[in-house]
Amino acid sequence: MRNSPAAACEVTHRVSRIPPSQHREEDEAALRERAWRRLAEERIQEAMAQGAFDNLPGKGKPLDLRENPFTPQELRLAYKLLKDANFAPDWIELDRDVRAAREELNAFQERHLDWLRRQPLPGDGRAPAAVLDWHRRMRAQLARRLEELNRKIDHLNLIVPQLELQRPRVDAAGIMRRFDERCAAAYPPLAQTEGEPDERNHRP
Repeated sequence: MRNSPAAACEVTHRVSRIPPSQHREEDEAALRERAWRRLAEERIQEAMAQGAFDNLPGKGKPLDLRENPFTPQELRLAYKLLKDANFAPDWIELDRDVRAAREELNAFQERHLDWLRRQPLPGDGRAPAAVLDWHRRMRAQLARRLEELNRKIDHLNLIVPQLELQRPRVDAAGIMRRFDERCAAAYPPLAQTEGEPDERNHRP
């Protein structure tokens, strides 16, 4: 679409009709961009009504979804060769691992919470050594899994072909905090041991 004088006048006229209060809230560049967008949308609708898009190539045919349109042009041939050989690019395999690890972390926490709920409550309100030992082991394992997951995410974000495909790191500290809260709610004696040192006998 060419920026004709008539179109520019139309945009200026549209902007001038915006109430003064909005002029104070939005800068002039944003207003002008919105006006151009409205004008472009109107011109597209007019062209569609006039049949300008009726003879486009591929009209009436199903979309070809065999290739990912977001794959960079320079990588499409390599990805096609991998796909034909039933292989996926490294970043796709790693992304699957990251998603699976996230799901397993949730399942891991739920299994431990379920185990805690099935433990008998002690008469003195203090967690037995065996329960406390197992809980600390599971908590340490969760912390290690979170650290490993974030390492995978960092590596994934370095090798994905586009920034939009990057994954956010997990909030390990927040997950551990919520895990502790849920464990104490599932098995109240754990709340009595918060801050106590780990006195397990370390085996060689």
